[in-house]
Amino acid sequence: MGAMKRAATTLISTTVLAACNHAVPVPALDIAETTFRYQISHSDAAQANPALTACLGFDNARLETRNPPPELISRLRYVRASAKPWTECSWLSGKVVDRLSGEQAIIFTVGVPKCSGDSSCQIDGGYQLGNLGSSRETFFLEKRGAEWIVVKNMLRTIA
Repeated sequence: MGAMKRAATTLISTTVLAACNHAVPVPALDIAETTFRYQISHSDAAQANPALTACLGFDNARLETRNPPPELISRLRYVRASAKPWTECSWLSGKVVDRLSGEQAIIFTVGVPKCSGDSSCQIDGGYQLGNLGSSRETFFLEKRGAEWIVVKNMLRTIA
């Protein structure tokens, strides 16, 4: 009886842990970094407002946003010196603001990549400036050599 109970407990624990591990997947950092870099350097909103703080977040399948790891934020500061985790921005009077300065900011997000092999992925992402300044896009990436590049993006919504 004790061995069966341990086996059942182990099976249940393994199943629960596996479900938890897959419930909130973290995008591969190189794919996420490439997509953030592309958004920051190609988005009209970011180009028109180069001084805006850029807050970065990962969206999961349940549309919950969380902060990228600190090493990704550090790597993206070469593209946008003001890159911060998304929790350092908030909404105030219909616009995104930097929590520290109170100045307008922009939030960039990426979702979970969907890959069809080792060298082809797509990932959803977008930006938010405020109630009337946002977009959602799907980005198509290919791995060329050791680097991922965005080969196409498709606008899904804009406000």
